[in-house]
This record gives sequence, C-alpha cells and structure tokens, in this order.
Amino acid sequence: MLARVFELCPHLHVSLSVHKFDLTVDTCGWRADRSDATVFSLDQEHGNYFVKIKTNGGTAAIGKSFEFDCHATPYLSWRWRAHVLPGGGNENVKKRDDSGASVYVFFPGILMLKKIVKYVWSTTLPRGTRTVSPFNSSLKVVVLRSGGDSLGIWVKESVNVFEDYTKFFGTSPEKALGVAILSDGDNTNSEAEADYDDFILSGER
Repeated sequence: MLARVFELCPHLHVSLSVHKFDLTVDTCGWRADRSDATVFSLDQEHGNYFVKIKTNGGTAAIGKSFEFDCHATPYLSWRWRAHVLPGGGNENVKKRDDSGASVYVFFPGILMLKKIVKYVWSTTLPRGTRTVSPFNSSLKVVVLRSGGDSLGIWVKESVNVFEDYTKFFGTSPEKALGVAILSDGDNTNSEAEADYDDFILSGER
C-alpha cells in the first residue's frame, strides 16, 4: 500500500505512513502541480490504498520533493495498473506525447532546468525503447510497458535510476531531487487512467 513511500528508514529502504490523503492540501509531502487536483483520488481495494489518476484530455502531476543518494539507493520500485491508455500516444511526437502511466525522477540541472528520467507505460512505443522528450532535451524516457496486454492488472517495476541517468547523460548523478507520477491525455485529447502504489527506494534489487 502507499504506506511505504519515501521516508528514510534502516536498511536503505524508505517508508511513509499515510492515514489521511488530502490531495488538495498536503499529501504527506506529495503535492499536485496545480490547484485543480480533481484528476487524483485515493482509492481502496481489499483494504489497500493506492493513488488513481484519471483524466479526459488533461494533464497534471503529483510529486514529492526530497533529496536522496541514488548511488547508495539506486533501485526504485513500485506497482502500477493501467486501465485506459491515451489513443495513439507516442512519447516521440509532440502532438501525441501522452503516457498512460509515468514515473519521473528529478536530478539537478543547469539553473532551473532539471534533468529528468521518465519511466512510462506507452500506448505505442515498444518496451525497452529509450528516447528523448520532443519538448525537453533534458527529459529522457524509458518505456517499461507498451500497449494494452496487461491493462487492468497490477504490474511491479524495478529500475536502477543511477544507471539510467548515467547512460543518458554520460555522467554519474550526485543526488536525486524527487519523484512524480503522471497520466495524461492533453496532446491526443483522449482519456488516460492508471493506479500507482508501493513506491520503495533500496540499495538492493
């Protein structure tokens, strides 16, 4: 459940206890990127809480700013479940750059321009694709899931953010600055819906 998210604890894992999740005020450090957070909800299933993002032609991100040593804790894992993917979404094309589900990791950049690695559940790009955002050359994209074969099913992911940053930018990151989640359909003017849960940082896969 979301009760294990990004608060340092022993053994290089992270934890957060969430009993009340108010997306319009303060989500234990998680904050929406705009005042309209109606695309987000905290849902429950068999006693387990998770975050749902559901939008029709919109976009919004919810994230948590916190520094962590991605050399000591390079592994980020989570579960996600896509229900609806944006029609024709393609992270390589500006007019179609929508993702059914995505997880961002932020790193220091030049001035206000952060370097970002984005992990996506893409509508059309093949799994394993590594590319660059058509909107921002400092935003790198890794496709972890593609298409609708696993729609409606919880899928667990585990990525090495230190390794992915190094491969994309050619240098080792000193630290990471935070994490965000986003499902959007603004460029394709279509629906997107996905659930997110169990974010964990660790020194071991």
